[in-house]
Order: sequence, then C-alpha cells, then structure tokens
Amino acid sequence: MADQWNGKSQANALGFSIFLWLIRKAGLSSAYILLKFVAVYYLFFSKRANEGLIHFFSKIKLPQPASLSNRYKAFNLFGQSLIDKLATYMGAGKKLSFDFDNEQKLHELAIAGKGALLLGAHLGNWEIAGQLLYRIDTSIHIVMLDNEQQQIKSLLEKHASGKSFSIIPISDDITFVIKIKEALDNGGFVCMHADRYMEGMRTLKTVLFGEEATFPFGPFTWVQDLVHQSPLCML
Repeated sequence: MADQWNGKSQANALGFSIFLWLIRKAGLSSAYILLKFVAVYYLFFSKRANEGLIHFFSKIKLPQPASLSNRYKAFNLFGQSLIDKLATYMGAGKKLSFDFDNEQKLHELAIAGKGALLLGAHLGNWEIAGQLLYRIDTSIHIVMLDNEQQQIKSLLEKHASGKSFSIIPISDDITFVIKIKEALDNGGFVCMHADRYMEGMRTLKTVLFGEEATFPFGPFTWVQDLVHQSPLCML
C-alpha cells in the first residue's frame, strides 16, 4: 500500500515554475501537452505514485494492460486539475465558463447574511472552486491541511491574481474549529473535503469491493455542534 498521505504534493517548485511559465507565455494547451510526458514519467518511474492505484486495480481484478492505461489516465487527469488550479490562481477563473448547481440558493444565503458549510469530495479542487466563487457576495474560507512545501506556497502566492478566499489550516488542537465557527457567525461560506482523513481521526467502516473500507468521520465530528446553526450544503 502507499505511504500515509501527508498533504504534500509530490511535485517540486521547479515543476510548478515550468508550468506557470508555460501557462503565462504559451497558454493552457502547451501545459497540457507537456503534462502528457510528465504523466508517462510518473507511470514508469514513481513507485510511490503507483502503489495505491496498482493495489486498487488488482483488487477489482483489472487486467494488466487496462491497469496501465487507467493509471496513465489517472496521472493525466490529476495533472490537469493541478494545471487548472495554477491557471485559476493566475486569474484565468474569470475567463472560464462554469455553473454551480443550485447557485441561486448560495446567493440567497449570502444576501441573508447566513453562513453555510459546503462539503465536497475529491472530484474537484476547493482552491479552484473557492477562486470561482467570487461572484457570490460573501467571504469564502477553505478548511485544509496547509502542509505544502514553503517554496511552492511562496511561488503560488507570487503568481496569484486577487485570491478570493482565505484558508483555515487544520491544526492538532481545536483552534481551527473555533475559526470555522467565527467564519459561519460572520456569514461566511466554509468549504471542506469530507472524504479524506489522517491517522488517528475518527472513521466509519463499511464493505467496499468485498473488503472492509474506512471512511472519514472527521468533518462531521468537527461541525456537529455547528450544523444546527448553519445550512449544510453537500456538493
């Protein structure tokens, strides 16, 4: 199995710099082209990146050729999400066309000054969504692990164009829960993933693909005393 996830990207500052330069100088298409070669590198030369995928595809009995193809697709799609994140940081968000389901409800909550919890899964990226929520007239807060390498964080902040959200970093004590409550009390929207956990956090167990699987109970534990005060949106 893969090592315990620690909230850090496997990419380094040089890799981010190259993609930032390509996006700025040659556009998104050129970054997507380079990504195809980067995905090949991860497919054949990154044991850590492949371990979890190989384990999963073996459990569902996917033939080796299909496993190889799907691992490449996974690396490519994940890379695209990172490129889109970089482009959005650089101000491309306002040039993109997008829609939110039940967006009018979010506008109504913002106008009424009511805070809301937006819980999502890792089918997208809250940093991208937070940047695209600029058209909702309220403050946006994203609860997340803030473990990215300082060099990469500084690089992203340098190229950020009017970041429209703030980050509430997950801490070992209860201070981040207090910050969540303060944001909700002030009518802000608090966004977080509800499908990832760290060692020691409370979990729920069920059967998936014939084996016991563990799912995080954390986000619901953190906010169980807050939900009755604020609307809860599952995205």
